[in-house]
Amino acid sequence: MARPKERNYDPAKVMQELLDTVVSIYGASQPHPSLSVIADELGLNPIKVRKLLITAGVYESEIADKANEYHREGKSVEEIMLLTGRSRASVHSYLPYRKWFIKQMRFR
Repeated sequence: MARPKERNYDPAKVMQELLDTVVSIYGASQPHPSLSVIADELGLNPIKVRKLLITAGVYESEIADKANEYHREGKSVEEIMLLTGRSRASVHSYLPYRKWFIKQMRFR
């Protein structure tokens, strides 16, 4: 049996390219296109599109801003759930991608 080929790709580069693409579509027109329109264009889920935009720092909504404010203050997901009345999954969907974000902050 043949050994599978190794995949040589840089996950950070792939993530950055995806972020750049989503941000460029989102910011290309005013008013911004809906998350569903962007998701359909890229073959993604609208929640993933929103999370990418939040990670890039360009998406604003009352709940996203509040969840991120509480998170920056050091509140846990459970505390944010109680403060916002949102489910665990909902709270996580309004926070930036953590692994990618932390790696980017180390290189700045």
